[in-house]
Amino acid sequence: MPNAEHHAEDIGRLIAEMRAIEQAIAEQGPEIALARQARLIAALKATEFALRQRLEQPATPPTVVEGGDTVAPEFRSLVEDYFRELARTRAAAAGKSDERG
Repeated sequence: MPNAEHHAEDIGRLIAEMRAIEQAIAEQGPEIALARQARLIAALKATEFALRQRLEQPATPPTVVEGGDTVAPEFRSLVEDYFRELARTRAAAAGKSDERG
């Protein structure tokens, strides 16, 4: 990923190109200046996009929960009840599909 210095250099080059376009209008004609201006606009948009991506990324990586199947003691009974109910409803659903078939 480019660093801040890289973006600053890009912006500096783009500003220099803006100045050069102003001179090109007088020296080379409007058609050439318009072509340069279109390239400049595309480069400005690309630089803006890169800067926005960099700013919108979180400063720290997302937290990933790792561990095992351990559950805090105060929640163990709730988790056990949840899985019992889940198993019961799945068994009931499986029984209904067996009756149909």
